[in-house]
Amino acid sequence: LHHPDIQPLTRRVAGGLRGLAAGLRRPRQAHTPRQSDRHNRRKLPTKNPEKGGTAARKRGLANRLTAILSSGSRPTQVVHTTRPWVVHMRADVDNARLLALSNRLTSPFLDTTVNTVFDERSFDQVALLNKGDNVAFTAEPIVGHGQYEFVGSYWTAQVDEVPTVPLPWTPLVVGDHYVSCWNRTYDFMESLLPVAIMSGGVNLLSDSIAVDAKVSGVSQQWDTATFLITRSDPDVVELTTTSNSPLLRATCKFRIEFDGFLLCELTLAPVSGAVNLSSLDLVVPFNQAYAKLFHNHPVKPLTQQNWITDTMNCGAIPGNGMALPFVNHIWIGDEKRGLQWFAESDQGLSPNGPFVNLGSNKVMRLRLLGAKTITSAAPFRYVFGLMASPVKPMVPADSIRWAFPGGGIGIWNHDYYGNPTSPENSWLAQMHNMGVNCLNLWDAQTMGDPIITDPDLPNLLNAAAGYGISVLGSTGIWIDQNTAGFNTTTWPLKPDLTWVGDGIVARAMCQKGPWQKWFLDRAERSFTQLQMGGLYLDGPVVAQSCTNLAHGCGYVSGSTTKYTSPILATRELMKQLYLLSRANGQQRLLLAHTSSSIFLPSMSFADAYLE
Repeated sequence: LHHPDIQPLTRRVAGGLRGLAAGLRRPRQAHTPRQSDRHNRRKLPTKNPEKGGTAARKRGLANRLTAILSSGSRPTQVVHTTRPWVVHMRADVDNARLLALSNRLTSPFLDTTVNTVFDERSFDQVALLNKGDNVAFTAEPIVGHGQYEFVGSYWTAQVDEVPTVPLPWTPLVVGDHYVSCWNRTYDFMESLLPVAIMSGGVNLLSDSIAVDAKVSGVSQQWDTATFLITRSDPDVVELTTTSNSPLLRATCKFRIEFDGFLLCELTLAPVSGAVNLSSLDLVVPFNQAYAKLFHNHPVKPLTQQNWITDTMNCGAIPGNGMALPFVNHIWIGDEKRGLQWFAESDQGLSPNGPFVNLGSNKVMRLRLLGAKTITSAAPFRYVFGLMASPVKPMVPADSIRWAFPGGGIGIWNHDYYGNPTSPENSWLAQMHNMGVNCLNLWDAQTMGDPIITDPDLPNLLNAAAGYGISVLGSTGIWIDQNTAGFNTTTWPLKPDLTWVGDGIVARAMCQKGPWQKWFLDRAERSFTQLQMGGLYLDGPVVAQSCTNLAHGCGYVSGSTTKYTSPILATRELMKQLYLLSRANGQQRLLLAHTSSSIFLPSMSFADAYLE
């Protein structure tokens, strides 16, 4: 993306691939931040394709392009983003490969070939771009295609702003030793980890969260920690704390986001040489006044859970405490507030016994290591997170009056039993009379696809709008294995999980695989092209347990592959989906089915959920 022929435009794509590709414009200085803001407050105009022109003129441009390509450069335009954006592209081209690439994404978010002369199709692709991303829009002639080596009659991109900190959250506030978000504060004082975690003015802790490293059975004593802010933006704050003991040095690198999500990378290394640890615990002392209830990720996969005989993964904390093996998350709190600990994997841990030990005094010890030797060359590293709840304000009472009806698209002119009738007597009208203001269609589309192709959909949407009812599509991690683009290697969850019914074989997807990109694209199209009122999500909000090494899940331990839970990828999926649902001042609903595991990092972006 750093080619001398690329113009350093800022946050917008100026029209005119033709002039740029032909080398007719000099690179110009990038806009200053003040100028950029002024440009971004304007809606990017759409450039219409030029009409007419002689074949000779087109041949001349083709020759010029061929010369440029032979010298190793590309006809490219670049946009440097400083906030999240949704990008829609349209190009009229002849015999070319179209590409849109980002330095953050591992593959192009548009990569298509057009072989028809003067093909006037549009190519719209969604990509949520983060702060600091560089994006290049590129057209390449098809090498060896003969006389039709002409690229582009025009190239434009409409860039729609989505909020840096979307409602209902507020920008992060950074103090000398704390970071605050909506309704919560993480206060470090002079400690390696938070001393206080405030939720609604209440401290969820009774003392500082601590790293208890024992050598020869004796706990190391830590000195005053340093506190260094390395990034401070309205939506993201990054900071580093460091503390030493006589034998060890501990460093925590934190990332805190606008909704209260906190991620920590803990590194523990010897001050010198090697240190033989006898144990290593993460200690979370809860305020007993508010530590009454618990919820944890299921110990067993859902497919193996016996809901009659197995212990439930939620309820009142037993008077004598509780112990659990490794779980990907555990929440402790009461009916109004709480704190969730989470981690994607147990890779690198060796707890030599229960992982979670919650005592009757409401002090939780997470056993990270039993006896282990660490060295400067091989320190201990582990990534985990914390998130205080509630994560956002409750929606007003009765603002979401949701129905889950059958009947498909025809509910606007059929009754409850499926008989044709007038719109005034339809099942839709009956639901309106019952007070329903949103509903999801669960039997009107291909399994898992946010796009509904039924030509009667506009009639339903118009009828529903007349009643003030939002119509949502239904989708989830289950998709028909015949879905176009489905890749049996990289998309699915592993071990394979299938659902068979009505002649359909549906397979469960993992949020970390390429399915995420497909899903976001289809969801965005359902919002902008179909004008759907949102989505019902059966599973995408829950990080699945996956061993699919092909897309980065799982890890090899000895002769087995152990699962990981893609919490961060699931959060990113839901965050992008939420921002898409709020783009351009819209508010489309995201209603989530959690399937017995409430992950706050991703649930933060659901409007409501069904357990």
